[in-house]
Amino acid sequence: TSLPLAGLLGSVLGRVGSHPSMKVVLLGATGATGKRLAKQLLAKKHRVTAIVRNTKTEALAPVASDANFTQVLGTVLDFSEEELAKHVSQCEAICVCLGHNLSFGGIFGKPRLLVTDSLKKIVRCVGKSDPKKKIKLVLMSSNGCQAHGTGLEEKYSRADRFLLGLFYFLLPPHKDNVLAAKWLRSDAFKQAHPNVEWVQVRPGDLIENESEAYEMMATSTSGALFGSDQTSRLQVAHCMAALIDTPALWHQWKGQQPVLKDLSEARATST
Repeated sequence: TSLPLAGLLGSVLGRVGSHPSMKVVLLGATGATGKRLAKQLLAKKHRVTAIVRNTKTEALAPVASDANFTQVLGTVLDFSEEELAKHVSQCEAICVCLGHNLSFGGIFGKPRLLVTDSLKKIVRCVGKSDPKKKIKLVLMSSNGCQAHGTGLEEKYSRADRFLLGLFYFLLPPHKDNVLAAKWLRSDAFKQAHPNVEWVQVRPGDLIENESEAYEMMATSTSGALFGSDQTSRLQVAHCMAALIDTPALWHQWKGQQPVLKDLSEARATST
């Protein structure tokens, strides 16, 4: 099953059924996708609190002066839970674009479970002020994390399954992504955090383009490692912001792991 979502449709949905301004906590704001997501959320008039290791980075220069943008210096894992709870109080949505640096130290050094441990900690803290308050959580995941346990089982090739299993044991960032995805789907998560609803956005091979023409698919149609699916970082940011901002879109995808597929190349070929 696939559902087209191009920039025009997203814009129309945003005008017709957008959510009132919310406080959104953003992790990974200085990354290539996170900085685009910050811009998208602010354009929709949401109040964004970004927890960052560097408040002087050029990545956030375009939004640093926005009155609705707040930078908090530090990391989720370094803050005490009391400190973190203060920073995320009154939060209505969490967007996670965290990733490991592509260096030897970033891949094999600590923290090896950066995404999983940060996700668990911020979810615990965000509900402390009001445990019954509904929270939206959007995680930037990977199509290497299969959509198990959501009622839509994916059939990856034998080669995909073998290599992904190998990467799980050899590459800590892949294991981290898999464990984060698994935790959100778990019964333990549902029991501990019944007020938190989630969507895991799974891009294909990340590329750079400025097109907002993409497709949201319930399952991958080409596999993880040997498929042809690509997704631009802008499209990931656009999708995550649209999920936060558009109630109908959220209702459609909550509790699922949609795969994003770039449509710009296909459109260019057809014309």
